[in-house]
Amino acid sequence: MSADHWSAVLEFELTTEDFVAFSIYGALSAPAVQKRSARLRIGASAAMFVGLGLAAGLQDGWLYGLVAGLIAAAVFWLIWPPLWAWSTKRNVMRLAESGGLGKPGPCRIWIDQYGVHDATPDGTSTVSWRGIDRVEETPSHAFIFVGPIQAYVIPKRIGGSAVADFLAAVRAGLATA
Repeated sequence: MSADHWSAVLEFELTTEDFVAFSIYGALSAPAVQKRSARLRIGASAAMFVGLGLAAGLQDGWLYGLVAGLIAAAVFWLIWPPLWAWSTKRNVMRLAESGGLGKPGPCRIWIDQYGVHDATPDGTSTVSWRGIDRVEETPSHAFIFVGPIQAYVIPKRIGGSAVADFLAAVRAGLATA
């Protein structure tokens, strides 16, 4: 990578809303969290089938119990994704209200031949190119993941072309790492 690619720098203010946006995105998109959600969805649907099926079957006969259990399991199966998203968002908002997501303030993020760096009033961090897991984007943010649910958060409100140029430089750095 040529030296001019190492001049990629962004400066911006991180807000509580930025931390909320990342926490929700990370919690809903992380593979480990998605696996847990799938296991819960299967287990809870099966429990609905068995529980309601037995209860209705003991009272009104096995055929009625089977139908009631299947309907309950199907309904739960269908409502699980929005229920999971709602629950995740609610928990993230509670955490944000307590100040537990991160400290808002100025942030400077840059890259060089060694990796990605950031500086905030609380300190600096560096992640080598090999430590970058992936780069993902939403309409409002870019995330440079350094772990399953850990990332540098870049709000796109600072300028779409500046963020796009920075991400292009990051992706080029990853390609050569």
